[in-house]
Amino acid sequence: MDNNKDYYGQMMAQGAVNATGAVILQSEMTIGGQRHVFVDLPGAVKEAFRRPPIGGVLKNPFPGPAKIYAGDLIEHSLGFADNSGGTIKVLKSYEVAKATAATDTAIYITRDGYHHIPFVGDNLMVGPKDFKTKGKGVLVTAVENDVQDGKDVWKVTLAETLGSLTVGTVLVEAEKAGATVSAMVTNPNCFAPCDVDMPFHALAGSDKFYAPRYLNDFCLLGTDVVMWKSRMSPIPPAVEAMNKSRYAEWWYAEN
Repeated sequence: MDNNKDYYGQMMAQGAVNATGAVILQSEMTIGGQRHVFVDLPGAVKEAFRRPPIGGVLKNPFPGPAKIYAGDLIEHSLGFADNSGGTIKVLKSYEVAKATAATDTAIYITRDGYHHIPFVGDNLMVGPKDFKTKGKGVLVTAVENDVQDGKDVWKVTLAETLGSLTVGTVLVEAEKAGATVSAMVTNPNCFAPCDVDMPFHALAGSDKFYAPRYLNDFCLLGTDVVMWKSRMSPIPPAVEAMNKSRYAEWWYAEN
């Protein structure tokens, strides 16, 4: 399915009458594979997948069809203190696939079915060294499928420069565009125990009242959650700084 053209979503959102006939629709799509991101340790599974008492409403939904991947880190707020209700935010991360100069407004990030998809309207920043550090957030104005050096990539056009980027640099979603802003997620305390497809999204120009609302209850992040680093979404420096594993291949965090 073309991520840029949600044809059936638009068709389903319309009302119609056809009392004298029928309509047949035909389509095709591909469902991606899966990665076993969690390390299978004897005795660990029972305690690893514990959930908070309530879930929350997704506050940073994807602007198009996308996926939350197993092992993605989540910021969950119970919302009891101010009676605002439970909320969740996904730590979206992206890996630079081609080096760019400080003057470039077009950047290239990995496109392989196991990385988050960038969308027009997203705000990106270089992954900070820790969750307190702020940086420059830049608006995404265009996203295209592309091939660079024989590899599938997303060509992402930015509203302004983000600075020179090297291959492997990890970008994350920023809370907004600006010279000094925080990352969207600053307190990852949960994780996704499995892949979650998110095919529904608001149509461009539509009233936000009609936008879909995702409600999920993810799992608590603790020392009994051990993941293969190579199978996680790209790990920004702030997430790597949480790593307490003594094995180079594994990742886990303390409470």
